[in-house]
Amino acid sequence: MTHGPTSDTTPWPQRQNLLIARQTAHYRRVRGLTADQLAEKVSDLGFPLSRSMVANIESGRRSQTGMSVAVLMALAAALDISPLQLLYPIGEKDDQVEVLPGRHVDARTAARWFEGSAPLGEETDEWKAGVAPLARLHAHDQHVIQWEQAHTRARVEHAAMRIKTDEYEREMSMARWHAQEDAAQRALRALAVVRQQMADAGQPLPEVPEDLRSRLDGAQ
Repeated sequence: MTHGPTSDTTPWPQRQNLLIARQTAHYRRVRGLTADQLAEKVSDLGFPLSRSMVANIESGRRSQTGMSVAVLMALAAALDISPLQLLYPIGEKDDQVEVLPGRHVDARTAARWFEGSAPLGEETDEWKAGVAPLARLHAHDQHVIQWEQAHTRARVEHAAMRIKTDEYEREMSMARWHAQEDAAQRALRALAVVRQQMADAGQPLPEVPEDLRSRLDGAQ
């Protein structure tokens, strides 16, 4: 759901920074950290940050000068959360965000746009082409997970089948084993297709587990 232009006289960039300030303070408290401790954790990452800088961020004083992407990433890493959670109040009751000046959407919609899962508005050919590398990467990761899950279940069922003494139970285990083997093969084939698409587009191929890599070599 979107709304009309806001009457807030504070410039939109500062309003965004104030949201990050509130989110930073919120997650610091959730983690049970003091401002000193958060500053130390950020500094330990190789990005020196003082307690006064943390205080300026959380109070919104830094909103006057802007919040850099580097600070956002360092804070998120120190708080052990996604940078998206500092940008948008995901999972909170009032999750409406001003994703662009005067344009309000729920945090989930904003997060999906930010990560490339869905456009803010209509899905255009330009959008699809622009996020294609992300879409291929997401599909790749999903197929890897599907293969790992099916492969693990197949091994469990195969082991169970070998120790079954009851003929009916053995047949049921065999059926479940074959079903998981088929699911693993489907995921493997889909993964091979995506990896070929990535190679054709000149996109680097992500690393995969060793046992999956050997099967991929046979599937290609």
